[in-house]
Amino acid sequence: MEKEFIPVYQANQLKNLGYNIPSVHEEDILYQQAFRWLRETYGYTYSIGRHNHCVLHAKGTTFLIENNTYEEAELSAIKRFIELTNP
Repeated sequence: MEKEFIPVYQANQLKNLGYNIPSVHEEDILYQQAFRWLRETYGYTYSIGRHNHCVLHAKGTTFLIENNTYEEAELSAIKRFIELTNP
């Protein structure tokens, strides 16, 4: 079940960007919730391919990130979206 939640550090970064969707525990944000919020708020989208390649679409640009596991791909997408959004 722990794989479903993004790490606390990234959760706090998202909250600093304005993420305010209620959760059971303040620091718990599901990957699904974070990706939905990033899509609705900033128009960011992503997909993870069969070989755990992550394709991100943000700010009119496409990014490709190679990963070893699906979980690494999800986390790398969140981190990259946060980097792109931070002022």
